[in-house]
Amino acid sequence: MKVRQGFVSNSSSSSFIIAFREKPSSQEELQKLLFGDAEILEYLDDYNISTKEAAQIVFGDLTNPVGEKEILEELDHGTPYGDTHLSEPQYPYHLKYGTPEYEKAQEVFEDEQSKYHKNIADNFMAKTKGMSYYIVEYCDNDGQTQCTLEHGGTFDNIPHIRVSKH
Repeated sequence: MKVRQGFVSNSSSSSFIIAFREKPSSQEELQKLLFGDAEILEYLDDYNISTKEAAQIVFGDLTNPVGEKEILEELDHGTPYGDTHLSEPQYPYHLKYGTPEYEKAQEVFEDEQSKYHKNIADNFMAKTKGMSYYIVEYCDNDGQTQCTLEHGGTFDNIPHIRVSKH
């Protein structure tokens, strides 16, 4: 069973598994890929940042490309959203914790969830064959800019999977 340890708050974070044909060579190139000609990235009425600032932050966060192993690990740390077209396995809430029935159902759930994540990764990688993958993460507890990056549709114009960690 996966258990979260440490402080848990009402804040959320999301990681994004993103794909590029080639890693953008400059902040300006990334800004054009992510936002076209838009100058403002909007989230809520007062959570707006310039697309230049957003691209600067994301560009700085693009480190080394990742492979399938890292993508699967990232999917295991949250709830993937996006173009998955798959039914997520259901957690055995209906069973009493600690009972043999619960333990067996928990094992089945974890196996099904691993297969679900593998299917998501396989489908994403098939659609983006030959592209390079990166993982970035933003948290709405880290101020207006990070909140806008997390919730403002930063990656809507490129292939991506959002992994919610609420």
